[in-house]
Amino acid sequence: MLQLPMNNDVISAILSRVQEGSRPRQRRDAHKIGLAIEGGSMRGVVTAGMVAGLEYLGLLPTFDVVYGTSAGAMNGAFFVAGQAAYGTTIYYENINNKCFIDLTRILLGKPIVSLEYILDDVFVRQKVLAWERVLSSPIPLVAVASSISRSCSVALRDFDGRDELFQAMRASARMPAITGPPVSFRGDRYLDGSVYESIPNLTAASDGCTHILTLQSRPLHCRIGRGQFIEQRIVAPWIRSFSRGMALDVCLQKDRYRQQLVELARKSELNEPNPFVYSICPASVSGEIGKMEKSRALLLSGAVSGMLAVIGAFGGEVITALEVLQPYTKAGLPLLRP
Repeated sequence: MLQLPMNNDVISAILSRVQEGSRPRQRRDAHKIGLAIEGGSMRGVVTAGMVAGLEYLGLLPTFDVVYGTSAGAMNGAFFVAGQAAYGTTIYYENINNKCFIDLTRILLGKPIVSLEYILDDVFVRQKVLAWERVLSSPIPLVAVASSISRSCSVALRDFDGRDELFQAMRASARMPAITGPPVSFRGDRYLDGSVYESIPNLTAASDGCTHILTLQSRPLHCRIGRGQFIEQRIVAPWIRSFSRGMALDVCLQKDRYRQQLVELARKSELNEPNPFVYSICPASVSGEIGKMEKSRALLLSGAVSGMLAVIGAFGGEVITALEVLQPYTKAGLPLLRP
């Protein structure tokens, strides 16, 4: 039995829907509850563990919309499909290798990170995403990407088939100068949503959400490095050939991110309306999970930390997360090991 662990309107609204047996398109309340999922490339394993926690608690039907940026959009797709725990294992079983991340490819003029490997191979052959469920779900998935022509974040939604769904996730995760050229989608070109909105709360708020549950991939009050050399000397010059405005914006990306983290923490603590926000952050784990992390042990630790943070936020019983985040077969069935 879930219990309200604190006086927060977001948690309270979600748990009220659980008690009422509320279902999408059959609501008794006037709320619009959104789930906003941060990405961060391999650091997205933390928010993947978080959606696995929401899935374990049976909370998917309480949300009206799921928003994701970059890896957060991919995590959101598996969550909407009812495959969150299954999708979490991808980070430490399928993509922590040179097929996905290979720094030596830069010597050949090729992308360091291969989105094509994860979207066209892993999601299709190794850990198959039930994309039909995503498209038919009453809980829509929104992938947030950065528009080159408009120099702002854009919500990609209402996909008409698998190709559009996968292309939207590709656009949302196309890290500048790291994963290849801009992605074309419905007449525009896009790069990683984190250029303008690492955590898609602003999109959820502008979409009319009255309550937003935010899943963050970093611990509360974590230190964010300035990283100006990478942005100014590598990323910005690469983007400049597509958009001078975005090249300037990318140099301020981490400043915007820091400000967003401060604002989310403030709204969570004060429980302010319009909209109500509550952010779930992982506990500090031993070792930093970087965007290019390959250590299975560290990635699994991040997934477990994220899952337990969600279960704790909703007052659920402490579980052994490894019972949920276990290996799976290609058919999506748990592969129990002796």
